[in-house]
Amino acid sequence: MDTFAILLLILAGAIGGRRGAAPTVERRAALEARVVHRDELRQLVRDRKLVAAIRLYRQDTGASLVEAKAAVDGVAAELRTAG
Repeated sequence: MDTFAILLLILAGAIGGRRGAAPTVERRAALEARVVHRDELRQLVRDRKLVAAIRLYRQDTGASLVEAKAAVDGVAAELRTAG
């Protein structure tokens, strides 16, 4: 699944109501605590393999697609600011 397909799925969920809403701070913290392959996730983001990173995050945490996309976007932003 490519980035465009993921964006379509996210938009479809957002139109449907709360299902597509961003995760709450508490939910995000609970998911972050479950990440097992943190180094591998960061490497996938560095390599711009975002679909694989989202897949790995979902496997580790059981997060929804929207939650995983938000988390991977957060990792990407963190890596950009870190240089």
